[in-house]
Amino acid sequence: AYFVALAAALGFTITITEFSPFTVDMPCDEPLLEPEWAFIWQVNAPQITTFYFSVEESSVDDPLETYDAGELVCRITQDAPAGTLVLFVFC
Repeated sequence: AYFVALAAALGFTITITEFSPFTVDMPCDEPLLEPEWAFIWQVNAPQITTFYFSVEESSVDDPLETYDAGELVCRITQDAPAGTLVLFVFC
């Protein structure tokens, strides 16, 4: 709930996907995730706009690629629990 609220404050509507390692109690059609997947979670966010370096419009100090969700990625990554890995999916 914290990360959904943080994203909302930045103007994004997101969902979170949490993964579980495969166990013998799970249905056989579940993905065979390794134990490390207990420490990986995914942020599902709306499609973003990517801006690419352009010889005609950019200057030498401009980055080769920027996107409008940079602050979202930065803030969530910064606040993510220690020992976890955040995946970002923009769809």
